[in-house]
Amino acid sequence: MWIDAVYGRFRRDFITSRPVLGGLNVGVSRALDTDGRERRFWHLATEGVEEKTRVPHPRRCERIAWPRAIIDALVAALPEVRSWPQRRSRQNMLVLGLDDFSYVVVLAAKPTHYLLITAFCVVSERRRATYRREWERAART
Repeated sequence: MWIDAVYGRFRRDFITSRPVLGGLNVGVSRALDTDGRERRFWHLATEGVEEKTRVPHPRRCERIAWPRAIIDALVAALPEVRSWPQRRSRQNMLVLGLDDFSYVVVLAAKPTHYLLITAFCVVSERRRATYRREWERAART
């Protein structure tokens, strides 16, 4: 089944091997869903408001390798990737985005590691502009 191939890529990028960012591992919560796959995988590959009713989304599945590639590009200091800190729900986050802010990766910043929270295409120009302003504000400080 095609979802198995998508999961295989996610597994290779975040379970079998892990990216390292600033000397800290980037991992995923090992909480499993009912089918034995990590909840974070389902969050990356599906779309919907409520976790229980999310459905596989072709665009998200096509881009399952992008979070790892963007993390690796940031480590390599490629100019196509931006990063900035963000505070969400009393948690410190690190947001990584393509330079046009069309795709973002959100990591929870823990004292000893990072956790992959989500990644998605940013379709709305207004939302892209918001991310750009956040990055510009962070770059000034």
